[in-house]
Amino acid sequence: MQLADFLEKPMPPQKVALMWFDSFSGIAIKTPSTRIMIDPVGIKPAQFKVDAIVVTHEHYDHLDTKLVTTLQHETGAPVITTPFVARQLKLAKDKVRVMRIGDCLNINNVRLLAEYCEHPANEALSFIITTEDGITIYHPDDSEPFPAMATLGNRYRPDILLYLADSPNAAAQIAKLIGPKIVLSCFHDEISSTDFGECLRMELPGVETRALKRLEPYCYPRTPKE
Repeated sequence: MQLADFLEKPMPPQKVALMWFDSFSGIAIKTPSTRIMIDPVGIKPAQFKVDAIVVTHEHYDHLDTKLVTTLQHETGAPVITTPFVARQLKLAKDKVRVMRIGDCLNINNVRLLAEYCEHPANEALSFIITTEDGITIYHPDDSEPFPAMATLGNRYRPDILLYLADSPNAAAQIAKLIGPKIVLSCFHDEISSTDFGECLRMELPGVETRALKRLEPYCYPRTPKE
């Protein structure tokens, strides 16, 4: 399925869908009311239906300034990002919403809460995303595990841990701290994906894992037939 088709298709109540859409960390999240695109890189602009464009930090595999600027102009969606990235984009102030750790923002009926990210970038952010139906996603960005993640897990009880970095061991540690119902990953090769599953089974034998395939939507919660 193409990204534009994924974003256009209506979403039923009580569900959320996710799609890994590029070769890096690009994720689209779709709820019944809201479409969010996170860290788009290396794609061609199209007639996307999107309510917000999130950029977590400035590294090349998360930020393409030309692409983000074009997407913002074509969709009218605000760019939600860090102060550093906002300065790089040079968009008008009403086109960008700057977030810092602890800031909360509602996009339609979806809440984005900016949290700390243990990653060597300028004010990199992770996010707690809560849908209108109360489904909670933890997107740690490229963060290394750190002890305070356990506090986030206890506070928000994430349904989904969305792990997009490249360390199966770090993914397992974060999952252990957060305690999600399911861990979704985007590993680029079969060996890493297998290692990821094995690490998770050792650390958290009761937690479901799923490796997302590029341009293949994943819907949560799954029905018995799915």
